[in-house]
Parts: sequence; structure tokens; C-alpha cells
Amino acid sequence: MIVSESVLRDIRKAQQLGVASLATWIILLGPLAVLMAVPAIVRGRRAMAAFRAGRADQYAIRGVKTGLTCAWISVALFAVLIFAVMINSAI
Repeated sequence: MIVSESVLRDIRKAQQLGVASLATWIILLGPLAVLMAVPAIVRGRRAMAAFRAGRADQYAIRGVKTGLTCAWISVALFAVLIFAVMINSAI
């Protein structure tokens, strides 16, 4: 299957930004991680749509799933951080 260049770019960026956002959380830079996670989610969703339309193969999509998982974990950790800050400021 021939995959277009724009789909390949979305696949690579989704994986790179998703993993980078989770790695940024590990070094305790939470808000910066979310700034990287949002584009990873957008590009990952676009790449998954291309996969569903038959414009990408299942082997290329594995990286997108990894990137999306890492990006959503980063967003969830940020939500927990914000919730914890709100609880602490209310006490």
C-alpha cells in the first residue's frame, strides 16, 4: 500500500510528540507536556482517520497508537495536577 506523504508526516509527528509529552512529564514539566500532547492528539486522530479510510497500513499505525496513548496520559496527568492544586487551594 502506498501511503501519502502528508499521512506519513502525521504518523511520525503523532508518535514523536506523544512520546515527548510523556517524557516531559517524567522530568516534571507538566504544562509544557500538555502543549506537546494537544498537537499529537490532533495529528494522531487525523492519521487514524486516514487508516480507517484505507490510506495507511496497520504497521504504520502502531506508532500512532503509541503516540496517542502517551499524549492522552499526559493530558490526564495534567487534569489530575490541576484538580490537586484546586483542592489544596480550597483547604
